[in-house]
Amino acid sequence: MIRTNTLVEDYEVISQFDDAVDKSVEDFDHKWKMYRDGMGEAPLKPGEKPTRFKMRHLSSVERAWLLEVAQSEDKGLYVAAVQLALTGVRDALDHEGKPLRVDREATTVGAMRLLTVKKQSLEALPLEVIFELGSLAMERSAPRPS
Repeated sequence: MIRTNTLVEDYEVISQFDDAVDKSVEDFDHKWKMYRDGMGEAPLKPGEKPTRFKMRHLSSVERAWLLEVAQSEDKGLYVAAVQLALTGVRDALDHEGKPLRVDREATTVGAMRLLTVKKQSLEALPLEVIFELGSLAMERSAPRPS
């Protein structure tokens, strides 16, 4: 289950594209929606260990920046959302078989200073996972002070 006890705590999510996700279970779409809504466990294959992505809620200021600026910079809304929201990865390997790391760097955008995922870390993720995580990050934007 995606656990978000408050609107500002970090949360972990499993991608529907993970090989550990059991898409053959009866009523998969409903079970997956329940998981994404925080009301159930992800349907996993027995004995499989999925990759877990640690995410943080985006502030209203960050979400506004994404909606207004990220698209005009030819970066893509979901890619930029993942760069802001992704804080870690558990149980994943990179292309060399080493544990995948999420490296972040300070980025200045206009008057804002943001901590974003480095391009090299993002390139280790499949594009469909980036889009899925970016969409989730936008959905889970939280009103909080920046």
